[in-house]
Amino acid sequence: MTGRPDPRLGTELGPYRIEAVIGRGGMGVVYRAEQTRLGRKVALKVLAPDLLDDEAFRARFIRESQMAAAIDHPNIIPIYEAGEIEGAYFLAMRYVEGTDLETRLRSGPLEPREAVQLLAQVASALDAANEAGLVHRDVKPANVLIASGKGVERADHAYLTDFGLSKHRGSQSGLTQSGAFMGTLDYIAPEQIEGRPVDGRTDQYSLACMTFHALTGQVPFARDTDIAIAMAHLREAPPSASAARPDLPAAIDAVLARGMAKKADDRFPSSEAFVGALRQALGVRITDQQAIPASRDRRRPALVAAGLIGLALLVMAGAFWASGRATPTGSPSASPTQAIASPTARPTSAAEAFPTLEEVRLIAALPPEINPDCVRGDGRPLPSRLGFNTKPRADVSCRLLGGSGPDTIEGILIAPDSPGGAYDVIVGLAQEQAATEGECVAEGATYGVWPTDGDPQGGFVCFRDAATGDAVIAWSNWELALYRVVATDGDLQALRDWWVANAGFVTQ
Repeated sequence: MTGRPDPRLGTELGPYRIEAVIGRGGMGVVYRAEQTRLGRKVALKVLAPDLLDDEAFRARFIRESQMAAAIDHPNIIPIYEAGEIEGAYFLAMRYVEGTDLETRLRSGPLEPREAVQLLAQVASALDAANEAGLVHRDVKPANVLIASGKGVERADHAYLTDFGLSKHRGSQSGLTQSGAFMGTLDYIAPEQIEGRPVDGRTDQYSLACMTFHALTGQVPFARDTDIAIAMAHLREAPPSASAARPDLPAAIDAVLARGMAKKADDRFPSSEAFVGALRQALGVRITDQQAIPASRDRRRPALVAAGLIGLALLVMAGAFWASGRATPTGSPSASPTQAIASPTARPTSAAEAFPTLEEVRLIAALPPEINPDCVRGDGRPLPSRLGFNTKPRADVSCRLLGGSGPDTIEGILIAPDSPGGAYDVIVGLAQEQAATEGECVAEGATYGVWPTDGDPQGGFVCFRDAATGDAVIAWSNWELALYRVVATDGDLQALRDWWVANAGFVTQ
């Protein structure tokens, strides 16, 4: 460790004497500590102070830690205590001597039977948690702790940890009230990106992504930006593991494709069912899992705490809408289609990282035909005349990559406590701009709902901006997201033609 020593070292937090720092991340710090009354070592996770400002997060952390502690399963790290001492929120867990799967994978992919032996344990833990009503939401190699096998069997024992990031089944995934996203983009399920409800099949998707990594040594969607990774999870078919590693049987690809299906209903009924299919495809017998010989390089053992922290993608809440064109700030992101051999280290600071999860959701909700290059918006609040007095949760400004079309595409995620809905903003824009009847393409209307038949999903409006002369088309959805495209040449007819061709879902 470098830098200033941690001030908690050598001090006591209630019954725990803190001895060493063994992990840091967006959630806080993990210490090796001694529970003095019992004389046992524990992994003590102390939450970051900025998370404590969110009362709902504090309550959920304690509630779900207690739920996880109630699960008696050999592959779920035991939680001894969770609570608050001297203003600090903490989680005390079993201290495990060994390594974690992320560290092990740095030396290359696993052999099939070793992978199945470890993944079967993780799957069993996930199904047990799911049956108890918990969804982990952050299944990744760093959260799989491995205690080296001893004795005759010499089989490694896997523990799934960090249930402090879990969320009760049926609730919305993704964001805490304070805007912190709990999850890791390399292994995240599409429904988490989109903010839809999660269940055990969400964890199965992450397990399948982790399986691809364990067998090939690569994450399934290696891209150079968070936007590109998220878009790949949402839109691209899973890659072929047998192509990445030719000694794997081709049958493995169908198993991984089902585990990573975009729709939860298309996945296996449970994580254990996924691993069962994986075992069959790889030709690994159940007896093969019991004795795993020492690998080519077991790596130097490390003292690994049960509370190794999954770095969280923090989601900011300072984004905005402008009545005129946004002026992008920062450098443009790379093309979503550009891939690299391995993922780069991505920043996690909420003050610097682009995109946040909500910005990703805005970009991902654009029609698939639109290939944008986006940056964060310029920070101006919503005009009060549209009925909003709070800043939106996110704002992006994009340009099109290739082809012809509008100069910019802007997206805004409206604050949930804003009065009215996104359709009200459409009506407000039409009234504010005194839009002329017939400027939109849907039966000559100036504004209306889309689609024009079936259940409405949002509203739309077309107008020529009175202040700038720009041609503008805006549309919204019922999730309070608003989009608008701007053509500075003021050619509304050409903009309408582009819109019908590339965002035809709005009017058809």
